[in-house]
Amino acid sequence: MRHLGDKVAPRLVDTTSGLQVFATAAVLTEMAGWMAHDSGRDDLGVQHFARALPLARTSGDLPLTANIAASRSHLALHTGDPAAAAHWAQLGLSLAEKGPRIASLTARLHAMQARALATSGQQSPARRALDAAHADLESPSDAVHP
Repeated sequence: MRHLGDKVAPRLVDTTSGLQVFATAAVLTEMAGWMAHDSGRDDLGVQHFARALPLARTSGDLPLTANIAASRSHLALHTGDPAAAAHWAQLGLSLAEKGPRIASLTARLHAMQARALATSGQQSPARRALDAAHADLESPSDAVHP
């Protein structure tokens, strides 16, 4: 967190830095979210993911933004909110459709959607989402996952 505050944050307002600095800040902030989650601080993880999403959007990196939505879906499901988990997975899928095709990313999002739907008792839609994840993994990607 100190690195983000001391080194990355000042570059976000530097007009010569370009948009890549926002992607870097998003990745590091998402990483802090996972570290918080791994430490049992899901409340702090949610805050980090919430900060990472607008940074990723500002960067224009759609796969990164979709990946952070998947992370938010995972954490929402982990904290017992399958409706929010389904929302974040669907948002991630919408973003992923607009960017380069990355089968592993869309498969992850479909799997998160399937987990959320299954947890809320929606077996048929969950099965369809799981089938979509399987189909994504069996089809070739048009892009390499970053």
